[in-house]
Amino acid sequence: MTALLRIVCSGLLLALLSSAPSFAQEEDERGRRGRAPKEPEVIYINFDPVTVSVRGESRVEGLISIRYALEVIGDDKAEYVRAQKPRLASTIVMYLTRYGNIGINPKKKVNVAVLDTIMQRAVDSVLVDTKTDVLVLEVNSRPL
Repeated sequence: MTALLRIVCSGLLLALLSSAPSFAQEEDERGRRGRAPKEPEVIYINFDPVTVSVRGESRVEGLISIRYALEVIGDDKAEYVRAQKPRLASTIVMYLTRYGNIGINPKKKVNVAVLDTIMQRAVDSVLVDTKTDVLVLEVNSRPL
């Protein structure tokens, strides 16, 4: 009986020892403290609302106000985006004004998806090498 117990114990010990390298490898991948490698943090940068006039054929027909934020991954990129806030806001207003002169009717429902696309193009023109996403938080349209 003790011989059988020795064989079973030897088998268990052998099984544990043969799987030890995979435990060690898993520990190395997580880091020394047993934590998974830290992934870059998603950061949301809020901007002041922008207001854009909407021109008709001969006069300003309304105003559109947009509250938005940018989604950035990583602290270093977030700092860069914060430093570019004035240029970003100016470019967004310029793009939206251009669109407002050709495609927005303040008396009708505003197509937020189109605004988001235009704003994303504006942001991409300033932040060429930085991946960001525009988040349109609120849109108000007011005819004059």
